[in-house]
Amino acid sequence: MDENVKMNDSLTNSLLQVNNLLYKMSPALGIAARRNHRIDFAQQAQYAASETIVYDCQTGSDFVGGKNSYLKLKVTAIGGPGDLGSGSICNIINRIVVRSRTGKELTRVENFNLLCKNIQVWDCPEEWKATAGKAQGYGTGSGVANVVPETGKVFIIPMWVIPCFNQDKLLPPQLMSGCRIEITLENVATAFRQNSGDTLITAYVVDRPEIHWDTYDLADAYKRKIAEMASRQGLNILHKEYFHTIVSGSDTDFNFDIKKAASKALKAMIISRSTDAVSSTDFDSMGSLKYDYSQYQSRIGADYFPNAPLSVDDIELAGNAESYYQTLFVWNKSANCWNPSSVTPNQYTSDQAAANAFPPHYNNSLIAFNYNKSHVSDLQGYIVSNSRSILIDLKSSPVAGAYPTGTTGPRRLDVYLQYLRAVKVYVSNVEVKD
Repeated sequence: MDENVKMNDSLTNSLLQVNNLLYKMSPALGIAARRNHRIDFAQQAQYAASETIVYDCQTGSDFVGGKNSYLKLKVTAIGGPGDLGSGSICNIINRIVVRSRTGKELTRVENFNLLCKNIQVWDCPEEWKATAGKAQGYGTGSGVANVVPETGKVFIIPMWVIPCFNQDKLLPPQLMSGCRIEITLENVATAFRQNSGDTLITAYVVDRPEIHWDTYDLADAYKRKIAEMASRQGLNILHKEYFHTIVSGSDTDFNFDIKKAASKALKAMIISRSTDAVSSTDFDSMGSLKYDYSQYQSRIGADYFPNAPLSVDDIELAGNAESYYQTLFVWNKSANCWNPSSVTPNQYTSDQAAANAFPPHYNNSLIAFNYNKSHVSDLQGYIVSNSRSILIDLKSSPVAGAYPTGTTGPRRLDVYLQYLRAVKVYVSNVEVKD
C-alpha cells in the first residue's frame, strides 16, 4: 500500500548533498599548524665517485611527507660530458642505506641505480619522463639522452624512490628525528656512457647535496595523541623493500633460487645485462640485453607462476607480445588504459647494436613475476624462507646482436625481490620485521 511519508530534515539534507545542492561550509578537517620545506645538508659540501654522502635528519618534532620531499644536487663532469643513457642522475647512486637514530636498518638497496631506472620507466608514463622526470635527468623519446656537462647541472631526485619514504602517511618524528641516510656513489664507468665525438669523462663531483623535506607541524593535541600511541602499542608503518642478488654465467639455461626470508613476497624482477658492458663507458650500463627468452617460469612450494611455463617461439618483436603483456600485468598496467608504461614493445625487444648507435635505442627488457594473491590489495604476498625459497627457471635463445659489439658475455642477471617490511616505531626505538 502506498503511503505518503513526510520527508524529515536529515533525508532532505542528504538528498541535497548527493545532488551538490547543499550550500554549507565544509568542515575544517586540517590538523596541521604549519607546513613548509625544511633543508638538511650533507656532512660535506662536495663528494666524488665511490664516496658516501651522509645525512643526519634534523626534522625535530615535525612530521614528514616522504612523497613530496626531494634530493637536490649539482653534478659536474670532469674530462668531458657524461651521457646518462637510458637512466637518470640516479645512475650515480650505487647503494642507499637508511638507519634510525638507534642504528636499526630501515632500508638497504644495492645496485639502486638499476632498480630505480626500471621501476620508473615501467611504472611511469612517457609524459612523466618529459616533465618531472626531466628534472631527474631522463631523456625523452628513443634517442634523446640527458647529458651532464663539464659546467655542471642541477638535478632533482624525488625521495619516494627510496622504499621507506614511499609512504602515503606522514612519517612521525619518532622515526625521522636523527635518522641517518647513507648514499654511496657509483664509479664513473658504470654511471655514464661515452657520447660519440666527445672527450672521455674521467670523473665527476657532486656539489652541495641537499634534502628538502616536506614537513608538517601538527597541533599540540594531535602530537600528544600520536606520542601516546607510540609509547603504548607503537606506530605501524609498512613499505615495500627490495632484496638484490646477482646470478651470472655463459649458459643459456638458468635455474636458481632467491634465498630471502619474508612473510610477504610480492614481486620478482630479473634484468639481464652483459657483465663487460656494466663497467664500461662504451655502453649504456643501465640498459638490458636484447630480449631472448624462449621460456620462463617461477615456483614457490607447489604454486607455479604461471601455471605452465610461458613459451615464446619467436623471440623477436613479432612473437614476444605475450611476454611483454605478462610484464605489464606484473606492473599492474594491463588492467587500465589511463596510466600506461613508458616502455614500448620496441624498447622491450631492441638489440644492443641499436642501443650503442647514435642516437641510441634504449633497451628496457626484463622478466617479472607477480606473487600478490589479492585483487583488492597489493600487500598479500607469499611466505618465503630458506626452506621455501623462490625458484626461477629461465631458458634463453641468444641471437646475433644480443651482446654489445666487442663483448661475448658472460651474462649477468640482476634479481630483485620486492617484499613487505613492517616498521614499528616506539618513542625511543624501532622494530623492523620482514
